[in-house]
Amino acid sequence: MDPDADGLRGLTNYSITSTYNSALQCLAQVEEVVSFCFSERAEIVNEDNVLGSGGAVAKLFASSIRAIWSMESGPFYPNHFNGAVKTVNQNHEPLPFLFASILDVLHEDWKSTAGKDDDRLVTAENSFIHDLFALKTSRLASCSEGHSQEVQSHLLYFDLFQEPEKGDQDLIDMFQYHWSRDDMWYCAPCGKLCETYSSPTYITHFPKALVLLINRDPSTFSCEVDFPEELRLDEFADPSFQGSPTYSLIGICNQYGNPQAGHQTANIFSYKYKKWFVADDTRIAPYDNVFTSEIRQSACVLVYTQRTSRAKSANK
Repeated sequence: MDPDADGLRGLTNYSITSTYNSALQCLAQVEEVVSFCFSERAEIVNEDNVLGSGGAVAKLFASSIRAIWSMESGPFYPNHFNGAVKTVNQNHEPLPFLFASILDVLHEDWKSTAGKDDDRLVTAENSFIHDLFALKTSRLASCSEGHSQEVQSHLLYFDLFQEPEKGDQDLIDMFQYHWSRDDMWYCAPCGKLCETYSSPTYITHFPKALVLLINRDPSTFSCEVDFPEELRLDEFADPSFQGSPTYSLIGICNQYGNPQAGHQTANIFSYKYKKWFVADDTRIAPYDNVFTSEIRQSACVLVYTQRTSRAKSANK
């Protein structure tokens, strides 16, 4: 990668592709993603995994990230990447679902296969995407018959839902609402799904990069989500932890208008210039303040990364 590159390059919108553009722009500001995409490991894909794309999405994603961080002038058109992703998002789902689909496919494409003996590949269970993004949780579950077991989850992204009756909400309140819901789990002795838990859910592993999906229904489109620039999740950490890491906000995907036919943009925190920009397809420009009512109403994906606690943004 050219040391003078700044990762601020517009993306051409063709046939309603601003959704894909906003996701790419946010991921292009995750330092670990950029480093990986410029490495040889990015070209080593799993062509046999039926849950992935045969490696097509991963290779095109890596080439798109390299293009964003190139010294070429003018917008880049990631049409091949967009086309490959469309094959796994044929129903044109809203932006949070698309973002999740991209991470899912990249995980499967970069997951190693049993029998491949190559030290450049990660473990058979994991992938670069899993190692970077997976949030791990644990909860003790018990059913009405008295059977108990530990239920563990590895989440590449964390789904948050607004409570329609509450209107504007704080991000931490949304976490608490998520933990309070009764998720189904499979009890092997009973041979059926159960939803009774006997202990809180704890985070047992904090990833370097944390993706939060804000799922809005039509009744909450005008509601604000109060999200912080720096995030700590101490109250959800496993009791054995010495607190949780500090996460700094580096990317916001915004949804304006109808999720199926509206427009999407991204606000990105440049780790080279240490300030915020707006990425609106081909337009890249400094952005004064992302903590406004407009952004709090439109934000549907938040990307945080572990960083040393930083002073307030230069352009906040």
